[in-house]
Amino acid sequence: MDKLFTHIDIYCERTNNQFWAEPVNACTNIFFVMVGVYLLITLKKMQATSKWLKFLAINCIVVGLGSFLFHTFANFLTMWADILPIMLLICSTFLYIIRYIFDISWRVSMLIITLF
Repeated sequence: MDKLFTHIDIYCERTNNQFWAEPVNACTNIFFVMVGVYLLITLKKMQATSKWLKFLAINCIVVGLGSFLFHTFANFLTMWADILPIMLLICSTFLYIIRYIFDISWRVSMLIITLF
């Protein structure tokens, strides 16, 4: 359990284990949050009912928050808070494009994502 909170140093920008040791990486994550909030507001204005698009917007916010946590509190737990939402956003966006833009069946779409 202690390993989850052990400090890690895997970026050249990080010079110490202080909160703002990676200021650029930490601050740029606000854009993920802003984009996610903008998408949610836009979807609400459009009265869009797509659960996929709402999920992608919320996941974009989670990516920003998780990555901010990692780039300010660099440990194994926050590393996973950074990695997992990004992986989920990439795979779910890819799946959305394959399924709804290219109009490929669910079975083939899932096969492509699995191979990806």
